[in-house]
Amino acid sequence: MRLLPIAAVPFVLIACTSAVPGNSQEAAAASGGLPFTVTPVADFDAPWSMTFLPDGRMLVTEKVGKLILVSADGTTKTEVAGVPAVDSAGQGALKDIVLAPDYSKSNRVYFSFSEAGQGGKGVVLARAVLTDGTAPALTKVERLFQASPYVEGSGHYSGRIAFAPDGKHVFFANGERQKFDPAQDPKSTLGKMLRLTLDGKPAGDPGLTAKGFHPAVWSYGHRNLLGIAFDKAGNLW
Repeated sequence: MRLLPIAAVPFVLIACTSAVPGNSQEAAAASGGLPFTVTPVADFDAPWSMTFLPDGRMLVTEKVGKLILVSADGTTKTEVAGVPAVDSAGQGALKDIVLAPDYSKSNRVYFSFSEAGQGGKGVVLARAVLTDGTAPALTKVERLFQASPYVEGSGHYSGRIAFAPDGKHVFFANGERQKFDPAQDPKSTLGKMLRLTLDGKPAGDPGLTAKGFHPAVWSYGHRNLLGIAFDKAGNLW
């Protein structure tokens, strides 16, 4: 597996359908110059991330610390209870949310959030069981991993989550918290890409571990990783 360069881009949540008339020129003319048609589905207050459930419904995180369950057509929005306390100052937020590889059996979701704690603030990776129904909730919430150290400030948390193709590891992005130097500090997880077991145990690059790095570190020297994904060849971008 190779770690490839990551480009940070703004996160924009849109929902759209596309329709292509006879040719691209006709499509552009029919949609005000755009080759697709945008259809609003639902509105949110500072959305940070989203994921689709198998039945087409969506889970959407909002910066303030709310998790919203949205019907497939966007007509119904229900707040999910059980979200841990979030420090949403600055760039803090209820951040990423991703379905576990075995979601169809476990109903587990993995999510990240920023919080205040001893020494300052940091980002946490957690998982929980999504209890569905008329009053959806996160139950059996488990804290799996937290950035270290916690520092003052409210920026560059990162917090992106991606499951490795092997289904046995989860990658968790830690920003350098606008402190610069921690990205090069082998003992810190700040400014690093981390690899963990599904239970949150460190499973970083053995070569870096042998050099004295925190055992969760997979790569280092990063600033604020806000987009990560695996391609079909198994490369992490």
